Amino acid sequence: MNTLEKIAVTMGITLSGIVLAAALYMAAGRMFAPSAPPVEQPAEVKAPKAGPSKAPDVERVIPVPQKKTPVPPKTQPKKPSVKNTGEEQPVKQTTPTVQPLQTPPVPVGKCVIKGKFLKDTAPAQDVSVELYMMERTPDGIQPKVIATASSNNEGIFELTGLSLHVGYWVIARKKGVGMASRQMIELTGNDGAVKDLGEMNLDNASIKGTVTNDKQGPESGVTITIEKTINISQTNTRYVQIEKTVTDASGGYVVEPIGEGRYYVRAEKAGYAAISIPLTIPSSSQAFNRNFILRPAHK
Repeated sequence: MNTLEKIAVTMGITLSGIVLAAALYMAAGRMFAPSAPPVEQPAEVKAPKAGPSKAPDVERVIPVPQKKTPVPPKTQPKKPSVKNTGEEQPVKQTTPTVQPLQTPPVPVGKCVIKGKFLKDTAPAQDVSVELYMMERTPDGIQPKVIATASSNNEGIFELTGLSLHVGYWVIARKKGVGMASRQMIELTGNDGAVKDLGEMNLDNASIKGTVTNDKQGPESGVTITIEKTINISQTNTRYVQIEKTVTDASGGYVVEPIGEGRYYVRAEKAGYAAISIPLTIPSSSQAFNRNFILRPAHK
């Protein structure tokens, strides 16, 4: 008999009773034992979708937008509306604009034209000098003043800033003293050339006369124009206006000073036919008479 059986005999319990009691105890435990809480299943973890790898943050410089000046839109000119009346509309004729011929400006150079004026062997001061060259115009080639100067107390003048050219000419006058001129002046060679015209004597000739009408009466208010002939080639000439005056109450006129050269003297007045007379003046200080008889213009 083992120790357990000895304890059961001592306590008056048989082995079979012990087994029965143990079975009853286990059955009662199953009936009254609290139910065990349900075991939570771990939530399904979804793997993240694969995507492009994100680059590490890098400091970026954001450009500041430049302010742009708005450009106004181009507007097309509106065409005038034409009302359809069933009649043929007249076609408006447009005359094209004719641009006048222009001579390019005279290029500025370094050339010089100089000279000295004398009056009866003495230096002539304050003589006005004009330098001419030809200009192309709608009316043809005409003379144009491109430079001016005045003589000093020694009678010397200088025209500066000129370019190389063949065909300059000079006209110089001083009221009550005299007039001188030079034609076809050549500036050739290198830029910076100097053309010395030397000494030029002032002539003090005059042109005077009387203008009458066809009834032999004096005609006042007649315009008298003196034009000097300029040779621009051996066969081509132009004219430069030297003086313009008007006849007095007695029909008389006087123009001075006039220098050596060829001229045209023209007389004109409204209602009368204009008259032009050629005149050649030698180097002198004498007076030249030119009279005119005006006749009514044909209507």
